[in-house]
Amino acid sequence: MKKESPNSKIWEALSALADNRVEKFSENEYHVTSSDYSKAYTVIAEKDTYSSNDNATYWQHYAGYPILAVWMLEKKAEPNAVLLPLFANIPW
Repeated sequence: MKKESPNSKIWEALSALADNRVEKFSENEYHVTSSDYSKAYTVIAEKDTYSSNDNATYWQHYAGYPILAVWMLEKKAEPNAVLLPLFANIPW
């Protein structure tokens, strides 16, 4: 990635986890659904390289919330389990 992700993307990723909107589709493919359930993004994980078709990752060149959510799901960045429920049902 060329830029650092804004803090708001971390919060969106926490929300996706809290709402169970991150699904492991295959060994290296994940699907992350938007908070209003109108869009689904694909995250591909190959070794330590991640790609996604969300706008932030594709156009802004930083890890968008779908990639951050997958990192959290894979335990590469662990969210605070006590705080996670506070991010449920937020319409981003």
